[in-house]
Amino acid sequence: MSHDFSFYYILIQIFGFIVFGIYATASFQKERKKFFIQESFGAFGMGFQTLLLGSWIGFITNSVHALMMLIARLHPELRITPKVLYSGVIVTMIASLIIWENTVIEYVCLSATLLNFWARTLKNETFLRIAAMAGCGLWILFHVLLGSWAGLFFAVIAVGGHFWHILKVYAPVYARASS
Repeated sequence: MSHDFSFYYILIQIFGFIVFGIYATASFQKERKKFFIQESFGAFGMGFQTLLLGSWIGFITNSVHALMMLIARLHPELRITPKVLYSGVIVTMIASLIIWENTVIEYVCLSATLLNFWARTLKNETFLRIAAMAGCGLWILFHVLLGSWAGLFFAVIAVGGHFWHILKVYAPVYARASS
């Protein structure tokens, strides 16, 4: 999507960096409840930024994610239950069908969302990281197509974080095996 670098467009990008920063720094929260609240706030903001850039599906998928985090905050074990996860997938699919315009950006966004939802169900940390990296790859494409600098920046950082974690876990194992 092309943009004219107007003052409005630059403000949307600045807003995007703020809300993506809020979302990304949620992982530094020591308490799970605060983590879920901050991640929810960031996800709602990210959704609003994608809406300002013209993507209803980006708004819907981020808003559903935010609602899932708020619901997880209310769970006694502070987690996303399978019921909440599957409900999130169903709501995402129904909402997507309602606003569907059959564009590449919608396929990419929906695929990234569903891949990330699926990754959250994986118990194996390595498979979760690999699936999350694949999802981030789709988010990179989505943000390039949408014109979201903040989304692109943070998706690239997320891929790097997942890759670094996998290297950190497997590099010592590989070094021991080859010696």
